Amino acid sequence: MCRRQIQVDHAEKYSKKNGFGTELVYAIMRQESGLMKDARSGSDAFGLLQLKAETASELNKAHEFKTYKDFKSLYDPEINIAMGTKLIASHIKEFKGNLVHVLSAYNAGKNALKRWQEVRFTNDLATDIEMIPYKETRNYNKLVLRNLVLYK
Repeated sequence: MCRRQIQVDHAEKYSKKNGFGTELVYAIMRQESGLMKDARSGSDAFGLLQLKAETASELNKAHEFKTYKDFKSLYDPEINIAMGTKLIASHIKEFKGNLVHVLSAYNAGKNALKRWQEVRFTNDLATDIEMIPYKETRNYNKLVLRNLVLYK
């Protein structure tokens, strides 16, 4: 079985387990890491879904991922996808499925998103994207949504 097939299997398994489509996992993964399992960002985010060590540690405390040891574990596609899909699912639940909010929280963090929700958002997808004050997060939303259309 090739490496790509293993990633597909993990994405399907954990997206289904967390109650959303595989396309969203791939849309985020493509933007975060270019589908490279050994990706590391300048802000110290690791693996396919670019999780930071602090985020992984919080997820591990809340959900007890048996195979997670430390940030190096985030290079393992299964661990990274298991943890990343859990984070995506929590954002989907908390932000009632609003993809702009979900993606903004994933990219800029929940605290930034909550500040924006109070004064900027109208619940119109296109308008809300343009109201995001961080250029990186605004572009991130557009690119992930483009990826999502491609994967669907």
